[in-house]
Amino acid sequence: MPCGKLPAAGSRQTAFFDQPLGSPGMTQHPILWLFLGLFGGLVFLTWARSSDPTGQRRVLAVGLLVAALIYGGFGALGPGGPWLLLELSGVALFGLLAWLGWRHSVLWLAFGWGLHSLWDGLLHLHGAGAVYTPTWYVLACLSFDLLVAAWIVTQRKALARSAREAS
Repeated sequence: MPCGKLPAAGSRQTAFFDQPLGSPGMTQHPILWLFLGLFGGLVFLTWARSSDPTGQRRVLAVGLLVAALIYGGFGALGPGGPWLLLELSGVALFGLLAWLGWRHSVLWLAFGWGLHSLWDGLLHLHGAGAVYTPTWYVLACLSFDLLVAAWIVTQRKALARSAREAS
């Protein structure tokens, strides 16, 4: 496919690091990748909680930016061109939400992680980004993002209080 031409939404090409959902191989069992994403989210949240109060928000913010940068890497390794621009716009958006969440309200972080799960599902699982993003990664990232967003919402008062006490 030419670098400048975008494929139809939902179309998928098999790359060296991916196989279509349902084919034999690493994406045959999507529930496994969802559970591995939850496990990764638990490890990430355990790491975040081991930080001091200010560090927890920093870890959550940097994690959101890193999640966006990973898709930027897939865009760069894939067809490039408009894909890379699309992913870099995501890096800018999620970077802004990470900064707002770190400096202002943790609800910005919860919103950012929740929005990133939509970015996963709508763009990379069922949208045009599915061409260059491994299905297994999208599934793991989707459950990871939702777990982190839900945790932030449930812990928002403690995170806000700890940030005030640290300053």
